[in-house]
Amino acid sequence: MHNTKLLITWLFFILLNLNPQAQTLLKKTDNNILKKILDKTNFNTDVSLYSFNADSSQVFALRGGMRIGIAFEGQSNEQFSYYGKMNIFFEEGSFRALNDDSFANANTYGVEEAYFMYKPFQYFYVKAGVARVFEEHQRLFLDPPGLGSKINFKPIDYDFFEFDLHAIINTITTNATQSRTGKLNGSAAYYTILGANAKFILDSLDWKIAYRNFSFHDLNSEFAFKSRFRGSSVTGTGELASLFTNDYKGHHISTYVDLKKYYLRPIIKMEYLNNTESGDSGYLFGLTLRTDHFEYKFETLRNEPDTLPAALINPYYGGTNREGQVVGVKYLNKDYTIDVDYYAHKTTEASPFQDDLNIVFVILTRKL
Repeated sequence: MHNTKLLITWLFFILLNLNPQAQTLLKKTDNNILKKILDKTNFNTDVSLYSFNADSSQVFALRGGMRIGIAFEGQSNEQFSYYGKMNIFFEEGSFRALNDDSFANANTYGVEEAYFMYKPFQYFYVKAGVARVFEEHQRLFLDPPGLGSKINFKPIDYDFFEFDLHAIINTITTNATQSRTGKLNGSAAYYTILGANAKFILDSLDWKIAYRNFSFHDLNSEFAFKSRFRGSSVTGTGELASLFTNDYKGHHISTYVDLKKYYLRPIIKMEYLNNTESGDSGYLFGLTLRTDHFEYKFETLRNEPDTLPAALINPYYGGTNREGQVVGVKYLNKDYTIDVDYYAHKTTEASPFQDDLNIVFVILTRKL
């Protein structure tokens, strides 16, 4: 039966190739399908010119380049929608490091997000694909995108108050692959999140509170090896023998308040992170003052070694085992923005792989 189906399929394609009328019909059909997809899809592009300098006794990077972002979103019907964004990098400069590759060359291209969303009801949706957990007011939580799925349920959705519950399961991407004779040991590392968000939307302020319970599973040796140099406690030597000292399960709480009635519009944000398995915790307090064209930012933070696997923390916030300050200024225009940020980090505990780290980051972004 299988051979019969295969033969019929080959005959079908041979007839199409021999019949010019069939080819013309197929091309018209393809063009119509493509046109329908394009009509329902919105495309956005932006371009950034950037430069950064990271300097410590463990790592030095002076790099600059261009990033082109290409994003699209569309809706096939009232229930199904899709979104995708990729970045293309052109980067050059100098990079030296004893162990940590956080500031090595950017990949030539990379997928930031790419997912389908099914929303059968106004208060419920399921999302599957590559997505980010990161939000603007959550600097100490998970930064890289992950492949997985999210279920979101919003039982309360008023003009002045919103409340939702969500569950996330994502795999953890590693650049290295375990190499064994005969078989591959271990399974894909992944994490789960159960969370809740509450948001108050008033004339004078916006106030959001978010809670997330996280749990990591099957963390492999390559990921432990990479996280060792960014702050995590790891035993064993070598890429294939490294093991995390602690498991990672705990809580993350964040909040921000946006006071909208003032000329110097204050935005206050706070984070608290705790790994119940290790007892380590982290916090961040931030204040942003915003006018029509400028934002002034100040943040202070402390993140102990084993709050999260360090390779998942934003490298500009130093991984884990860090305390320090971040100051920045942003110029906002309807067509472009200019950001200048300065990061000053120290270690919370002595480490042979980390020391004082200073970073200057400048970026010009323009919509196309």
